[in-house]
Amino acid sequence: MSRLKLALIMYEGLTEQVFYKHVFKNYLPKTISPIHRNLKGGSGREKEVRAWLSYILTDSKYDNYDLYAYVFIDREGPATKVSNFQSEAIVNRLNNTRVKSVCSIEAIKMIESWFFHDIEGICKYAGLSYTSTLQKNYCSPPMYDAKTLGQLIQKGSKKKVYIKGEEAFVKALDIDRIYNNCPDLRNGITLINNECT
Repeated sequence: MSRLKLALIMYEGLTEQVFYKHVFKNYLPKTISPIHRNLKGGSGREKEVRAWLSYILTDSKYDNYDLYAYVFIDREGPATKVSNFQSEAIVNRLNNTRVKSVCSIEAIKMIESWFFHDIEGICKYAGLSYTSTLQKNYCSPPMYDAKTLGQLIQKGSKKKVYIKGEEAFVKALDIDRIYNNCPDLRNGITLINNECT
């Protein structure tokens, strides 16, 4: 009997939970039914990932599954900053042949940076004019963060504030535009598709 593949998706935060729900709906085939977990984050991230994988390995309902884990995290710095996520260490510590892959998919500098790929959607949500000056001012998404996003939204006529995990804000974004203009996200989804189908 051939072994099945189980995709385990981990992320940190409410914004990620809402955003990735829409991304996976659009870009993962129905044949992949991942299990999701919102990590607590902080300095014990690898320990938390390892603990969840250990739990899945001991759950008898997954005995016939090989595990493929994908951890969506913020780089918290520029592209030149070396990732501090230790995927190999997690695999080595688990020492189980059913764990086929543990990969990080990292937003540079954070998930809110990716949203600037759809500056037009942010403007509509906030009630800002989508001018050529504004486009020019926000043309390098990896430079911006949640604070920049919050400040921009507050300038709009709708008097909104950026709230992490707000479904209405994520729904206002063009997910396809972000996906198509964000190679880190696109490559991560391609990796999941390639490994788990």
